[in-house]
Amino acid sequence: MSRLVVGTDNGAAVELYFEDVGSGRPVVLVHGWPLSQRLWDQQVRPLVAAGHRVVSYDRRGFGRSSHPWDGYDVDTFAADLAQLMESRRLHDAALVGFSSGCADVLRYVAVHGTRRLNRLVLISPPPDSSGPEAAEATAMFGGGESVAASIHHRVAMLDEVVTRMFAVDGLAAVDEPTRRFHVALAAEASAKAVTDSIAAAGAADLEAALARVDVPVLAIVGGADAVTDPARTMRWLAGAAPGIRMTAVPHAPHAVPVTHAEECNAAVLAFLTS
Repeated sequence: MSRLVVGTDNGAAVELYFEDVGSGRPVVLVHGWPLSQRLWDQQVRPLVAAGHRVVSYDRRGFGRSSHPWDGYDVDTFAADLAQLMESRRLHDAALVGFSSGCADVLRYVAVHGTRRLNRLVLISPPPDSSGPEAAEATAMFGGGESVAASIHHRVAMLDEVVTRMFAVDGLAAVDEPTRRFHVALAAEASAKAVTDSIAAAGAADLEAALARVDVPVLAIVGGADAVTDPARTMRWLAGAAPGIRMTAVPHAPHAVPVTHAEECNAAVLAFLTS
């Protein structure tokens, strides 16, 4: 079990739990709200088998990382990622973000540039909060109802969100034990992190960050995503980053890395070796 100190909270260390396995060109996996590093269980082994060093971690407030009172904003999440990249001496790396984790990845690029990177992968990215999809971003992450539910009915809200992430046309695209597993992990997150992260992700200016990217970018979306509209997502991505490569996984929900791991892995590995 590895931990990295990234700050302090009332005199106590704020630590990120991370795993660093394999060897070769690094791939860094960044999960999204409200999940944990365990999202990537089906990606780590294939990536290592393909000759990559794989670093995955729990964002602060989630999973096995510390649960400080503050710091659940995109700038701090990106700063945590930067400290992890530096501490592990990662260069020529691919950053892979999922859902709101894409905001962390893009904010990292906006602040720190791409000198340590060779590629970006954005899986099920959230809508941009500054452009024409702002209303959708607000509804997904920043709506008042979501914040109120996270305060007063947090576990029930998380159950509904995770169910939607794993569903196609209202039907589960994953077995029930797996769905319950991810709900339980989400429920173990800091209650304040769950609430604060909703507004943080909804405020992320993804389009401006994409404009700073000067390495190849792949976007993977679920063709039946019930959290965000895949067609609208691909449309704004194409407008924000004309050179971006995009893959839509047919009949896949938001949680593509879990429900359609083989298709997701194949797309990522093909991009990493292109």
